[in-house]
Amino acid sequence: AYGIIMPYTQILLLKIVPENQWQMFMGIYGISIAFTPVLGMILGGYIIDIYGWKNIFSIFIVLSLFTLVLGLLFVKVDFGCEDYPLDIASAILSFVGCFGVIFGFTNISQFSLISINVIMPVIVGVICLVLFFKRQNRIEKPLINLNILKNRYFTIGILVLAIGYFMYNGCTALIPIFVQGIASYDAITTSLIVFPGGVALIIFNFVGPLLATRFGIKTPIFLGCTGLMIGHILMIFFTRDSSVVFLAVSQFIRYVGFGLLFIPISTWAISMVSDKSEDASTVYNTSREIVGSIGSSILVVVTSALAGGEIGPNSVSEVAFTQTSIILVILTAAIFIISMLFIKEKDEIY
Repeated sequence: AYGIIMPYTQILLLKIVPENQWQMFMGIYGISIAFTPVLGMILGGYIIDIYGWKNIFSIFIVLSLFTLVLGLLFVKVDFGCEDYPLDIASAILSFVGCFGVIFGFTNISQFSLISINVIMPVIVGVICLVLFFKRQNRIEKPLINLNILKNRYFTIGILVLAIGYFMYNGCTALIPIFVQGIASYDAITTSLIVFPGGVALIIFNFVGPLLATRFGIKTPIFLGCTGLMIGHILMIFFTRDSSVVFLAVSQFIRYVGFGLLFIPISTWAISMVSDKSEDASTVYNTSREIVGSIGSSILVVVTSALAGGEIGPNSVSEVAFTQTSIILVILTAAIFIISMLFIKEKDEIY
C-alpha cells in the first residue's frame, strides 16, 4: 500500500504545481513524510515497552482505515486517463524481482551471506529484474519508460540518492542496535536519542528546497554533505559509555544533512525529465526502497561480521561499529564528489 500511495502522491503534486515551484512544494511534501516517522519512533518505543509490540498493529489498522476515508472524501483531482493497458507480465516480473532482492538481503541478518535463504531469493530477483528491464525496452507500452535512464543527469541524481538512502536506512537499523545492544540503553531512550534528528529532518526537508530555490542546487548539497560528514565522524567515537546527549547530537547533525539533501536532489533529478515525471517518480521511489532495504541489512551484517558474529556490550563490538562508521564517511565523501562534479542547475544544462 505504501509503495502505491507514496509515488502517487508525489506524481499528483508534480502535476498540480508549476515546475518552477517544485522545490518549495516538495519541501512541504517532505515535511509530511518526515513528521510521522518521528512521532512513530516515540510512540512506538513507548507502546513496546509498556504494552508490548502486538498492540502497534491495532493502531496501524485504525490509522489505515482513517486514511482510506480521508482519501475517498478529499482526493478528487482527475487529470484524465490515457487508454494505457497494464502489462501483466511486466507487473509480475517487477514484483517478483523487487521482492526477491529485498527479501534476500533482509535475510542476511538472520542467515549467513552464503545461505540458500539469501542467495536463492536474490538470484531469482535479479533474473526477474533483468527480464523486466529487457521487456520494457521491447514492448510498445511499457510499465515504466526506462529510457529516462538515458538522461545522464537524472541517472546521476538517482545514484546519489541511492547512496544516501543506503546510509539513511542502514543507520536507521544500526543505531538502535548500538544504543541497545552495545551501550545497553532501553527502547524509550533509543527513541529519545533519534527524536531530535527526526525533528531536524522535518525542518530541513523544507529548508533544503528553499535554499536550492534561492541559492542554487549546490548550496543544500554542500551543507548537507557537511552535516553528514560531521555526524558520521562523530559516530566513529561512539563507545559503550557515550552519553545520551552525545549520541543525540550526532544523530541530529546527521539528520540535518539528510534533510538538506534528499528533497532538493530528488526534485532536481525528476526535473531533468519533467515531461516524464510519472516514470521518474516511479524509478526514484523503487530504487529508494530497494537500496534502502539492502542498506539496512548490509550495514548490520558488516558490523556483526566485524564483531565476530555477535554484537554485544563489549570492546570488539565498539571497534566493529567504528569501522562501519568509517565506511559511512567514505560513502558521504563519494556523494559529495559526485554531486560537485556532475550536478548543475537546469538552465546550465539545457
